[in-house]
Amino acid sequence: DQVKFLGAIGADPGVLVVGKDSPFESLTDLLDAVKADPSAVTFAGGSAAGGFDHLKVLMALGRVGFDDISKVKYIGLDGGADAITQTIGGFTQAMTGDISEVVGFLKSGDVRILAVFTDERIPGDAFSDIPTAKEQGVDVVAVNWRGLYVPKDISDEAYEKWSAGLAKVAASDEWAEAMEANGLAPFTKVG
Repeated sequence: DQVKFLGAIGADPGVLVVGKDSPFESLTDLLDAVKADPSAVTFAGGSAAGGFDHLKVLMALGRVGFDDISKVKYIGLDGGADAITQTIGGFTQAMTGDISEVVGFLKSGDVRILAVFTDERIPGDAFSDIPTAKEQGVDVVAVNWRGLYVPKDISDEAYEKWSAGLAKVAASDEWAEAMEANGLAPFTKVG
């Protein structure tokens, strides 16, 4: 009741990530391991239990017929940086989060992304080889959209000015380059 939605011009796709030396080669390998022995796989995420990072894992497992969610080992940490550190360090077997949290680690070769939770693969040279969960038979789409708000009492004129400015950014070549560099997916909802 204190703000008015201005718009969103990108979505941060959800991902499941493993360390570079992980034995898991695909999303189905990872999910099958959980189904076979839930205690053998621990996930790290940057949200509390029941938060969006945790839900990504639970949705994927649910799609492959595993619904005993109390047996899924999930550690909720204070953000994606802490979660990816746990996985790179070998303390957890997988990290669940958003691609923006792992781009640097992907480019350095410290991690492999087993799946991205989008309808289609993420464009860009650094991301085009990452399979979607859907491609691997797991029908889950999970993206975090990023949005902007203005004060609720903004004038119509000012709101229109900000909306037009945000739409201009969304349509710019510079924003397209920034999205590609960071693995963001198109998601434009302005005004």
